[in-house]
Amino acid sequence: MQDYLDGATLHSHILGLCIIICDDVTKQSLFQVTDHATTALLHYQLPQMPDVVVRSFMTWLRSYIKLFQAPCQRCGKFLQDGLPPTWRDFRTLEAFHDTCRQ
Repeated sequence: MQDYLDGATLHSHILGLCIIICDDVTKQSLFQVTDHATTALLHYQLPQMPDVVVRSFMTWLRSYIKLFQAPCQRCGKFLQDGLPPTWRDFRTLEAFHDTCRQ
């Protein structure tokens, strides 16, 4: 039995729910968030400190609670190409659009 969710499994579960209940903007936003979550899981890897990894990842994930309410920290806009800022900085948790984060 698998006792953790890898990025592909997490992506599959969220996308499956989204297809049932979401509009197109929400679907695209959640698709981007799950891609970012996979990146975050890779970023927060500390095999010797799993409790820190879980706490850090969950704190990062919680920063999405205001996904449709937080403006981009670079351009100041709530929407860009119809999408909210879906990237969250791993250290500061600030919101950015994909094109604004570089």
